[in-house]
Amino acid sequence: MTGRLRIGSVGLSLAIALVVSAAHADIKDARKSYLRGDYASALTEYKRLAEAGNVDAQARLGEIYYTGRGALEDLALAHKWLKAAAQQGDVGSQVNLGLILAQNSEFEAAAKWFGMAAAKGDTAAMNNMAAFHMRGLGVDQNIRLAFAMLEKVAERGDSNDQYQLGMMYLQGMSGAPDMVNGLKWLTRAAGQGNAEAQLRLGAVLSENEGPDDRLVKAYKWIHLASMFGADNANQMLADLSEKMTAGQIAEAKRLALSWQPGNN
Repeated sequence: MTGRLRIGSVGLSLAIALVVSAAHADIKDARKSYLRGDYASALTEYKRLAEAGNVDAQARLGEIYYTGRGALEDLALAHKWLKAAAQQGDVGSQVNLGLILAQNSEFEAAAKWFGMAAAKGDTAAMNNMAAFHMRGLGVDQNIRLAFAMLEKVAERGDSNDQYQLGMMYLQGMSGAPDMVNGLKWLTRAAGQGNAEAQLRLGAVLSENEGPDDRLVKAYKWIHLASMFGADNANQMLADLSEKMTAGQIAEAKRLALSWQPGNN
């Protein structure tokens, strides 16, 4: 008896493996159809798989209806399939479903899905949850928690996230203007080559009192921003030059030319 059950168990495992492999192959076929522009075939296959409970197909179908790329935009169907995938734990679908709900001002429901994805470390979800806590949308307003989440995101190294966080500190969105943390995050973003951060960092250094070499540093960052094509950088350099000696300008240019990403 035990032997029979054991054999049956192995047979069941093989059957499950075959079904999963077949579904994987079908997903690949649907994706190939979509990429070559055969949207009708792709949609038919995605629908079949989604209705059978395939989470990847549900997520993809939700995205198609959400973006309108491959089918007519239909937020009701997007909601249906994204929710189906989100309930199975698909993080991308949880974020996209949260976006749809937020667009409809259903902030509590949106916060639920953003929160689930944020708990799994999704950057977009964490940014959205931080925004919700900043404004008290669907959750209690909690500025400290919002900034803690934004700090975690910025620590991952994306220069745009670091730049935005630095600006939020400088603008006093944490409660009062915070020059220390503002400069910290602007410097980290600028050090990665973010031209907007370089421009803003240079402007802040030039406008505020600080070390004797602050004007040299300011010129260096603005000069780098101009090399990356930042708007208004050349005019800012011209204005800053009026406050500096020829030696300071030469040193700033030398520092800019010797700069490498990751070097502040």
